[in-house]
Amino acid sequence: MRAQVAYQHVDHSPALDQWLSQRFEKLESVLEGPAKWFVSKKGDLFNAAVKFRSFGKEFYLHGEGRNAYEAASKAYHRAARKLSKYRSQKKRSVHGRVDLSANF
Repeated sequence: MRAQVAYQHVDHSPALDQWLSQRFEKLESVLEGPAKWFVSKKGDLFNAAVKFRSFGKEFYLHGEGRNAYEAASKAYHRAARKLSKYRSQKKRSVHGRVDLSANF
């Protein structure tokens, strides 16, 4: 799955596009559609934000850094942690229920 990347105040970088796509290939099995990235620069800081849908829910995470890769890496790691946490919460809620009707 290709990531969709938009840039603001930053030159387009095919290398960064590819890097983002490769990172999200690891999460592809739980994504519902492509990840949408937004990379911008304000002053000396870069900001990377990612929006995606998984488990029927919209996620939006961001990261800041001294360069676009650092910002994107922070956003990616936040997204991976958030998905992992959400996935385990969802499993607990499904497996934690007891179906009493099966005993009667």
